[in-house]
Amino acid sequence: MVFIIAIIIACIDLGKAIFHSLGNYKKLLTLLYVAIFYPILLCGISLLPFISTTDSLLNSIISGDSSSLIGEILIIGILSLIISLFVNGFLELSAYFLHLDQWFIQLFGLQQSCCSAQMTIASFGALWVAATMDSFAQSSEANQLLLMISVSLFISSLFSSAYRYFVHSKNIIPNIYKTTIQYWNAYKD
Repeated sequence: MVFIIAIIIACIDLGKAIFHSLGNYKKLLTLLYVAIFYPILLCGISLLPFISTTDSLLNSIISGDSSSLIGEILIIGILSLIISLFVNGFLELSAYFLHLDQWFIQLFGLQQSCCSAQMTIASFGALWVAATMDSFAQSSEANQLLLMISVSLFISSLFSSAYRYFVHSKNIIPNIYKTTIQYWNAYKD
């Protein structure tokens, strides 16, 4: 009987803890909204200058004729990575100037989890399409769309991991912010 009462009290305490952690639900919903759509936007912005080449590369990869395009894929990948590093760096620097650095850190930590969840959902969607669609042409077209979504999420996840490794973990942006503020204060005086 004591064991059952202890479990009930523990469940009530767990419920209270979860309820209190969701107290600022507007901030939580904003973080989730940005973390869900940010990876897709980051991939889109990074690949935007190469959209026509990327489209032909994806079609070549889907058709199985990608052996001669490895150089193009590598160059586009490196240039897209550089663009994504600048975009993420600009956003983090903006967060520091707006004094939202903790918000950016929370968002950046949540982004990787959301990207993994989105890739899992796309995988389940591909399984559902394969199991339920009768027409091969329809299921093939739907699976190609889900493949492109999964590839863009994977690329975005790689970009975020690269930013975390090359820039964020080395505190480059906070150092740039501190240096800029020092120069600004010296200029004002």
